[in-house]
Amino acid sequence: MKKGSRGKRKLTEEEVIQLRQLYIPYKVPVRQLAPKFGIGVSAARRYLNPTYYTQRREWRTINRVSTTVKGKRGSHKVEKRPKPQACEVCGKQDTRLNWHHWNDEHLEWGLWLCNYCHIGADFIDKRLDTYLQLRSQVEDNGHQYDPL
Repeated sequence: MKKGSRGKRKLTEEEVIQLRQLYIPYKVPVRQLAPKFGIGVSAARRYLNPTYYTQRREWRTINRVSTTVKGKRGSHKVEKRPKPQACEVCGKQDTRLNWHHWNDEHLEWGLWLCNYCHIGADFIDKRLDTYLQLRSQVEDNGHQYDPL
């Protein structure tokens, strides 16, 4: 296989056993082993620990928040409350939960919400005042009102 090629080469059982025997965490990096077997680093990690990316994604969900703070988009370390099994607003279970926070100074203040409730909470946080103002104008003036 050419250098830099990203082919879908599968390792045999013997090669997987050999890869696991050669890998010593913190001593022999995966980056050194992967080329010897003709596979990429990501593929080598999957062979060494099949649940690596699932564990990593779960860790990021629990410990990080991606948001805009002071005009800069980024990922910030946050100590969140433990993740429940269901949405904290509607109680829906077996769904992906998102961390909803409303104060950029305190990212740890938040709720675990399903996608539907999260969209509603974002609307309430950002546009409820505008909605209520427009609604009162329509109620006061009928169908003729000045949009903001």
